[in-house]
Amino acid sequence: LDGQGAHRISPNDPVICNGSSVNDLDWGFPDPIAADHRHLASAADDGIRIWSVPVVGPAENIVIPTAHIVLPDAATAVSFHPTASGLLYASAKGDVHLVDFETSKVRLRIPAGDFVQSFSTRFDGSLTATATKDHSIKIFDPRTSPEKSLEVATAHVGTKPTRILFLGEDPELVSTGFSRSRDRECAIWDMRSLARPLLQEKLDTSPGVITPLYDSDSRLLFLAGRGDTLLRWYDVARSPARLNQGPSPFFASTALAAATIAPKLALDVMACEVVRVLAVTADAGAAAVVPVIGCVRRKSHLDFHLDLFPDTAGDVPALSADEWLAGNNVLRPKASLDPARRASVRTVRASATHGAPSATTPSAPQPQPQAPANATSTRLSAPLAAPVAVTAIASVAPAAAPATPVKTVSASTPAVAKPQSQSPPPPRAVVKNMDVVTEPFAYDLKGLNAGTSNECRGLDASSTLLAFPIQGAGGRLAVWPTASKGRLPAKLPMLVCGADLADFQVSPTDASAVYTLSDAGVVQQWAVDPAALTSAAEFHEPAAAFKAHPGRSTLLYVHPAVSGLLVTAGLEIAETVVKVWDAPAAAASSAAHPEPLLSLPHPDVVFSVAASPDAAVLATIARDRLVRVFDLRSGELKTSGPSHDGSKTARMVWLGDTGHFLTVGFGRANRREARVYNSSDCSSPVISILLDTSPSVLVPYYDADLQLLYLAGQGESSIETYYMDLNKRQMNKVNRAGLAAMQHGTAFIAKTSCNVKAIE
Repeated sequence: LDGQGAHRISPNDPVICNGSSVNDLDWGFPDPIAADHRHLASAADDGIRIWSVPVVGPAENIVIPTAHIVLPDAATAVSFHPTASGLLYASAKGDVHLVDFETSKVRLRIPAGDFVQSFSTRFDGSLTATATKDHSIKIFDPRTSPEKSLEVATAHVGTKPTRILFLGEDPELVSTGFSRSRDRECAIWDMRSLARPLLQEKLDTSPGVITPLYDSDSRLLFLAGRGDTLLRWYDVARSPARLNQGPSPFFASTALAAATIAPKLALDVMACEVVRVLAVTADAGAAAVVPVIGCVRRKSHLDFHLDLFPDTAGDVPALSADEWLAGNNVLRPKASLDPARRASVRTVRASATHGAPSATTPSAPQPQPQAPANATSTRLSAPLAAPVAVTAIASVAPAAAPATPVKTVSASTPAVAKPQSQSPPPPRAVVKNMDVVTEPFAYDLKGLNAGTSNECRGLDASSTLLAFPIQGAGGRLAVWPTASKGRLPAKLPMLVCGADLADFQVSPTDASAVYTLSDAGVVQQWAVDPAALTSAAEFHEPAAAFKAHPGRSTLLYVHPAVSGLLVTAGLEIAETVVKVWDAPAAAASSAAHPEPLLSLPHPDVVFSVAASPDAAVLATIARDRLVRVFDLRSGELKTSGPSHDGSKTARMVWLGDTGHFLTVGFGRANRREARVYNSSDCSSPVISILLDTSPSVLVPYYDADLQLLYLAGQGESSIETYYMDLNKRQMNKVNRAGLAAMQHGTAFIAKTSCNVKAIE
C-alpha cells in the first residue's frame, strides 16, 4: 500500500502471492536492477522469497519472486543485513542463516542451540543476538566465530516467547518476555557483559507477546503487545540505565495485532514529525493500519529545524556481500532530512581492517543535539531535541496553552497561607524521578483472607492502624498498630463481627475508629486503642452497631470529611438499595431497623459509591451500566449516564473539589478503561481512555494536592500514576511503581503522617 495518506483497502487491490502462509516480513534496500523498486523478504514454511516491489505499489498481482531459497527447516523470521547488499538473515528452528539471495546460497550458519524465538543484528552488522526457547540470550560475531557465542545470559524464564533488539549505536540491547509468574517484563542488557541486566522492569500481567521497536535518532523505545489496546513509549536513558515512560501512551479502540517503525526518510519533517509507528489493529470487520506519530511543538513550521533532525542512516547499502564477508566495515551513507538537501550524503567508515569490532569495545555513540530553549512541556532525560507527544494521527490538534493546575487542599491538613503568585509544583517534577521504596513494613503474615468479594477492601489504614481481613469463622478483621514494624505474630489481634465480612473501612476522621459491614447487613463501629493491641486479643463487642439491611449487604463507604456519615448498599426484596446514615443516631435508635437519612433504590447490584468532599452529592455505579448522581440531602436524582460496557465490577473516586469523579471498570474482552464525569452532567464522560487488557480489578486513589491518580490492580505487582489535567481533558501517565510480589490490597496513609523532612 502507499504509505502516505488515508486509504480504504479493497479486496481488488493487488497482492503478492507468496504460495504459503507468511511467518515474517522485512523491507530491504532499493532493487539495483529495477528502478523505483524495493526488495521485500517473506519467510514461510517452504523457505524464503525475495520480491521486487514498485515503491508506488504494484499495479497487478506479483506472482514470481526474484529469488526463492529453501532452508533445512521452516523459516520463522527474516531481517536484511543493515549495511551490505544481497544479504539476509533468516531463523529456522535452532539456527540463524545468513543468505546471499543474489546467488541463492547460505553463506553462514549461526547455531543458537535451541529454537530461535527472535534475533537482532547490530547497526553495523558486526554482531548478532539471539533469544531461544531455553530462556537464553546469546551474542555472536557471525564472521569470526559464528559457532561460538561471545556472551550468554539467562533471561525471561516464562513459557512464552522472548523478543530481543539492539539499541542502535549504543552498546545495549533490550529484551521483552515473561516471568515465571506470567508477568510481562522488559530488560536492558550491556552487550559487553550479559552477567546481569542493567535494568529489569515488570510491566503488567497481560498475555500478549511484546515486540520492542527502537528509534535510534530520538532514543525512543516503543513496546507493542499483541492483543493490547495501548502502545507504550519510553525515553531510554544511560548511566544509569533507565526507562522513562512517556506521559501519553497511544490508546487504540481495538486490539493491536502488530506494529513497526516507519523510516526516517518517510517523516513529515516540516511538521516536526520525529517518529512514526504504524500499528495494525485487529477487529473483525474493522481492521486498520493506524499511524501513531510523535511531533515536537514549535511556534513556526516554515523553516527546517536542524536541531530536531540530525543526518540519519541513508537508504543505500555501503558494501557488497563479498566485501562485508571479507571483514570490511563501512556504515551506510548518512542522509540529510532537510528537504532542500535531501540528496546529499556523507560516508562514515567504521573500520577498514579485517574483523568486526570487538564486543568489548563498541563504537562510541554519536553526540546528540541539545534541547532547545523553546522546548515545550515534558523534559526527557535523554538528549532528545525536544519532548515528543504521541497521539493518533487522526486526532492531532494544535497545542493548547498550558493550564494552571487546580488548587486543592487536603481535608485532613490545615490550610497554610501562601503568596498568590505561588502555584502547586508541576506533577512531573514531583513524580517523574521519585524513588519508590518497597521495603517490607510488616511481614510474615499468616492466614490472610483472599476470598472476600470484589467489593470488599483488601487493606485499609490510618495514621495509627492497619486493618485487613483474616481467615476464620465469624467475619474476622485483623488490626495492627502502624507503630509496630517487623515480623507479625502468628496470631493477630482481630475484630470478630459475628457474620461473614462484607466490607470495612478505617474512619478518615477518627484514626482509632473502624467500621465493619457484615454479610447479614449489620454495621459495627469499633473503638480500637493501638496500645491495647496484643497478639492474643480478640474483640467481640463493638462500641456501637445497627441493622442497615435485612438481606445480603455488599459495600460500606465512610465520608472522608463528615464525621459519622456512612453509606451502605445491600439487597432488599428485588432491588439493591443504597442507604445514607447518621451512624451515631442510627446506633442510638431502639428500632430493630432504624431509619436512614436517605434510601436510594437501584435496579441492579451497586459496585461502588463516592461522595463529593462537601457532602453535597453522591455518585454510584451499578451493574446496569449506569452512573448516577444524587443530591445527598434530598435524595433527588440529579443526572445519570452510561458507564462501562463490561459486567465485571467497577470502582469510583471523587477528584477533589473539581466537581468531577472518575470510574475504572471493564469494556469488552477484559479491556480496562477509565472515565471521568462531570457531576452536573453525566450524559457522556469528559475523559474516556482504554488502559490495558487484564482481568484484575483496579482500585483508584486520588491525591488532590498534586492532581495525581494512582491505580492499583488486585493481583498485580505495580501501581500506575497519572496526572489529571481536567482543563485539557487529559489523563497523562507519569510514573509506575513496581512491587516485588502481587498485591492483595492497597491503602494510602494521610499526608500528615508523611516524613516531609525526607521529602516523602
